[in-house]
Amino acid sequence: EKTQADVQIVSLFSGPVALDEQGKATIPLDIPDFNGELRLMALSFDDDQYGFAEHKVKVAAPVVTQISMPRFLGFGDASTLALDIQNLSGQQQQLTIDLAASEPIKLDSNTASITLDDLQKSTLFFDIQAMNFRDTSTIRLTVSGEQINDFSRQWRLGVRSPYPAVTRRQHQLITQKAPQQWLQSTHSDFHPESMQISLNMTSQPPLNIADQLQGLLRYPYGCLEQTSSRAYPWVYANHPLLKQLPEKPLPLDKRSDSLQKAIQRLSTFQRSNGGFGLWSNTSPEEHWLTVYVSDFLLNAREEGVDVPQTLLDNALQRLTNYTRQRGHFVKQRWSDDANYYSLATKAYASFVLSRVNKAPLSQLRTLYQQEFSAQSPALPLLHIGIALERMGDIKNGSAAIERAITQFKSEFRHRHQYLGDYGSIERDMGMAIHLLIRYAKRDQAAQQLASLLADKLPEKQYLSTQERNALFLAGTSLADVAEQNWTAQLLINKSQQQTLNSG
Repeated sequence: EKTQADVQIVSLFSGPVALDEQGKATIPLDIPDFNGELRLMALSFDDDQYGFAEHKVKVAAPVVTQISMPRFLGFGDASTLALDIQNLSGQQQQLTIDLAASEPIKLDSNTASITLDDLQKSTLFFDIQAMNFRDTSTIRLTVSGEQINDFSRQWRLGVRSPYPAVTRRQHQLITQKAPQQWLQSTHSDFHPESMQISLNMTSQPPLNIADQLQGLLRYPYGCLEQTSSRAYPWVYANHPLLKQLPEKPLPLDKRSDSLQKAIQRLSTFQRSNGGFGLWSNTSPEEHWLTVYVSDFLLNAREEGVDVPQTLLDNALQRLTNYTRQRGHFVKQRWSDDANYYSLATKAYASFVLSRVNKAPLSQLRTLYQQEFSAQSPALPLLHIGIALERMGDIKNGSAAIERAITQFKSEFRHRHQYLGDYGSIERDMGMAIHLLIRYAKRDQAAQQLASLLADKLPEKQYLSTQERNALFLAGTSLADVAEQNWTAQLLINKSQQQTLNSG
């Protein structure tokens, strides 16, 4: 945290002036309260020649004062101000010195009387203490005497916290007519003067949708994954949730152009077999990202965006080839678990194909029964479960979805391996919330997962574009099923009562 420094600069300028008959000009300068040395510079010219001159001039009041003080103070710090006073009036002066400081600086004594001969200099000391955490104190000096007109000067001294900022978040799920208490003892180690408390009550868990949205839109790079993730918010630019944000980051008049540019760029990544490369159509094929891009293109088409049919058809055909493969069918150069990468790709591809009724039920059952086990990861389980339900196998589909929900609830931990699917537990949880609401129609399970995710998000110092997009999709889906009308009573210190209403 920076503390503002008080620096005085004197820079005065006069435009062209005419000279009198003797070649002289008078230029008035409104010099501020300043003691020191100024440099005067003048430039003269006519049609044929020019010249310039400069001269140093000392500027001093009859009584010159200067203060020496710390650059800043921290809360609780004590220091001393040194006030230098010099008499330049040409005669002896009896002076009364009054020094005052505004909060948060405390001055122990602030008045003194001194007698100074001509040119004599004296230094007075004043003890000060910082009494608060954050503010800027104005220190005012007033000097008076029999032959001196009262004059004043002022300086500014900043105060800041001596400790780094600490943010603590409490997230609690409130059930109807069940009172909750906050701030009983969890913040007893904070100084009350330094605390800022905000209470946000909403029917949705705090996933910081506005931050996720800004993070996606400002991301500077544009590989296959980043191009798709950055464009995803534009697909849902009409969503009511975005209209509630303080700022409108997605102007509707730019939606079509932004999406068309993204889709055009994605088309340059498509290889001849329908898959996609990371940076161009000559890059090695990215299997999981090929499914991700296909999913994005389907979502865009469902929201009324013009998606080239050939681009989408070729991508979906490539996904069909993925699902027909048995076992460990692809090799991912950077995955620490090639079997997981293959299974995740096929399960995700099966889900995307089920959205357009192109996932044969026999293939889905074979994949689920032969390649999934009790240790299978949660997100692929959810993908295959939704695909099975959509294609008519309610029994197996429901079982897979419930297993996925249970794993998400009981195994909330960070991945310690890179698995090749651009994932993390935060990304997987965000996508699961979106999928459970939009496709699996399990709103309550999604809201429970959202509560778990909201508790863990503050631990993340950095979010990838995959994570931000998953949180964005989760937030829009949660908004679709959120309770719209509610009222709560807020009681502060057992006396101040306030009614909070939704909307």
